[in-house]
Amino acid sequence: GDSLPLNTKIKCTEAKDNHVEHRELGEFMDFCEQYIIGDNGMLVDMTFLPRIKEGEIRLLMLYNTPVNVVHKKPAEDADAFSATLFSGAKYRYDKPEDWKTLVDMFLGELPKV
Repeated sequence: GDSLPLNTKIKCTEAKDNHVEHRELGEFMDFCEQYIIGDNGMLVDMTFLPRIKEGEIRLLMLYNTPVNVVHKKPAEDADAFSATLFSGAKYRYDKPEDWKTLVDMFLGELPKV
């Protein structure tokens, strides 16, 4: 594929708090260098989750017993995709019975985890 010039304008959304920054590609690459230096340096190239606005599900367990299912829904802002409380996401705590199919599927696979 073709490469982009380093002065290409890009739009970045911070996953922690959903704030938006507009940068040049070269500036962004220079900024990212701090994350790849050293023994533990790394960057993750992750595909955007197109259905994240529907929220994410977290199953809270106490040993092998489901305690809660948390439905984490991002803020309604246009650029929001983070499901952290810090970013304005809403959390709803449900009983495991409310998510029976999902919980049963997970519990069936739990010995492999």
